[in-house]
Amino acid sequence: MSKPNILVIDDDEEICREVTDALSHHGFNSRWTTRPGSTATTAYDGADIILLDLAMPEADGFEVIQALSRIAGGPHLVVASGHSARIIKAAVRSADRLGVPVLGILAKPYSVRDLMSLLDGFYPASSATAPDDAALVRRLVKAGSLLDHVQVAFQTKHWLHSAEVVGHEALLRLNSIRPISPELVFADTVDLAAQLQVTERVLDEAMRFASTLLADRLEQTVSVNCSPALICAPQFMPMLSHLLERWSLSPKLVVIELTQHQSLRSLDAIATATSRLALRGCGIAIDDFGRGTTSLERLLMLPITELKIDKEIFLSGVEGCSSRKIIEEVIGFCRAHNIRSTVVGIETDHHLSVARDLGADFGQGFLWGRAKIPSYEPRRGVC
Repeated sequence: MSKPNILVIDDDEEICREVTDALSHHGFNSRWTTRPGSTATTAYDGADIILLDLAMPEADGFEVIQALSRIAGGPHLVVASGHSARIIKAAVRSADRLGVPVLGILAKPYSVRDLMSLLDGFYPASSATAPDDAALVRRLVKAGSLLDHVQVAFQTKHWLHSAEVVGHEALLRLNSIRPISPELVFADTVDLAAQLQVTERVLDEAMRFASTLLADRLEQTVSVNCSPALICAPQFMPMLSHLLERWSLSPKLVVIELTQHQSLRSLDAIATATSRLALRGCGIAIDDFGRGTTSLERLLMLPITELKIDKEIFLSGVEGCSSRKIIEEVIGFCRAHNIRSTVVGIETDHHLSVARDLGADFGQGFLWGRAKIPSYEPRRGVC
């Protein structure tokens, strides 16, 4: 069985290019359009799967679904949208009513891995031939060439009450013969020395970026994700100190975002490491809170200055009163303990309104644009 032909319909040309490039890297035939039209069914000829955004300039997703219903044996549908769950469910019900087969739903922003999982349901053989990204990362580490594929992009963080930019998060991008999930770099199968090398590169690029902001008289923080194992490693503090000195940067402009907090079963070593960072003046954030099981009370053992609410938790709160109440309690807890709260996953004006109503301090998300790699050329080594 050959791989299906995929048509991406989205009004964001950048998203179209990113998705079709990723599909091509995985061996799929794909094309994209930002202007599908409402009745020209010939626009969908040859497509086995349509990846459909619901908000389009000429024809919304419901009109596209109606057009697809007129094609005998037409393509399967994947609804990929950042809109509310109610709108997405209405689109799925409309497709079911009109006989358009729905392969699945992807909530924006979605990962290539999420998309591939859906495609496996349509094309089971793809799982057998899918590239082993984890093995590729291990080969790059063994060859000593992992750093050659590292880039760092930056996503803005905003005050919710004014939308003013207050900081930036450094996001690892790993590109080889195909895009690779950066999470694989910090898996248990990759030794800590290699993880430290990559973290040093990301920290170095983050501080370089912060220094360019200062040159433009913008005193904004930069955040870098680090696992508990990394900040507890004896090499971490000397590495951080060296880079701060190298870029003549104040530690108060650097925020260390602690990841994998579901693993915080023994907090003693982590409390020591984060306390040392706090003594230097660095901010300490907890990333993706709500995804793991660590309680707020346990987190108070750490000198945290910011708590970031997981995107999926926030989006569930947008639609559900019970989840929303939990988020309000978390934000209230943060306020009572002088901890800044950040909502992740703000993609629409409605999301922004909800985040403001919840009382959070900061927000991140595609509403303000996608993460971007700075225009200066990345350096190929750390002196």
